[in-house]
Amino acid sequence: MNQDSFFYNQQKGWEGEEAAVKFLRKNRYTILAQRYRTRFGEIDIVGLKKRVVTFIEVKWRKSDQYGDPLEAIKKWKFEHLKKAAYCYLNANRQYQKNFYYEFAAIAIRPFSKEQPIELVQIIP
Repeated sequence: MNQDSFFYNQQKGWEGEEAAVKFLRKNRYTILAQRYRTRFGEIDIVGLKKRVVTFIEVKWRKSDQYGDPLEAIKKWKFEHLKKAAYCYLNANRQYQKNFYYEFAAIAIRPFSKEQPIELVQIIP
């Protein structure tokens, strides 16, 4: 498969999401949803740890040639993530009372020996 093709990138994105799920479970998150689709876009992962619902964008890069994966989360992407999160909370009202929520990103860096996977909070 051509490494520049849409399908190659989509496959690697899914592999990155699976790696992110394993990472989150290892760090005591419960996975509430994966690839949750709304009219505003998709939430890659919705996780729960203690009483915090976390809406997570996963970014994978095969190299650092085009910058760090976290640099790919632009303001417009974050705005779509927030709107999609409100859709999720509206559809899952059990998480509206006595819960907090936050936004985060997971960077998948298979090229990095120091930090191949990293979870960072996104501050609105």
